[in-house]
Amino acid sequence: HFATYASRGFEESTICMGTHTGTHIDAPRHFIEDGKTVDQIDLAKLNGPCQILDLTEVEEKITKQDLEKIKIEPNKIVLLKTKNSFLSPTAPFNPNFIYLETSGAEYLASLPVKAVGIDYLGIERNQPDHETHLAFLSKDIPIIEGLRLEKTLIKSYRSEEHTSELQSPD
Repeated sequence: HFATYASRGFEESTICMGTHTGTHIDAPRHFIEDGKTVDQIDLAKLNGPCQILDLTEVEEKITKQDLEKIKIEPNKIVLLKTKNSFLSPTAPFNPNFIYLETSGAEYLASLPVKAVGIDYLGIERNQPDHETHLAFLSKDIPIIEGLRLEKTLIKSYRSEEHTSELQSPD
C-alpha cells in the first residue's frame, strides 16, 4: 500500500503496469524513435464518428481483399471487429489472435481515417519489421488496441476516448 489508515489516515494503493495493458493507444513513438508520444496526439483523432467493420468471418488475418469488400466511410475512426471480440476477457493470451496483415494496414492507411482500433491486445502478429504498426504510425494515425466489441452492433458510433494526462509515455 502507498498509504494506510494507520500511517496516513487514509488508504491508497499503487498500481504498476506497462503502458500497453488493457485497452490502450499506440502512439508513433511506440515504433518510431522521434515519433509523437501519446500526450502529443491530437485528441480530435480519437474523438468523433466511428465505423465498426464486421470482420468476424475472417479466420487468421485481415487483408486488403477483406477490407475492399466494405465501404469505408472517410474521416472516421475505423474499428475492426473480429472473432477476438468473443474471447473471454479473462482468457489467457491467445498467440493465434486475428490480426491486421500488412496489405490491409497499408490499404487502410491510404484512406482518410482518423484512427484505427482492433479487438485484441495487438494489431499485428509476428511481424519482425512491424509493417502494420508503421503503416499507421508513420502517418500519425493512432492505433487503439484491446477494444471490447463483442456487444456492439455493426453501425456507426461516436467515440469519446478519454485519456489521462501522462507525460511522454510511448
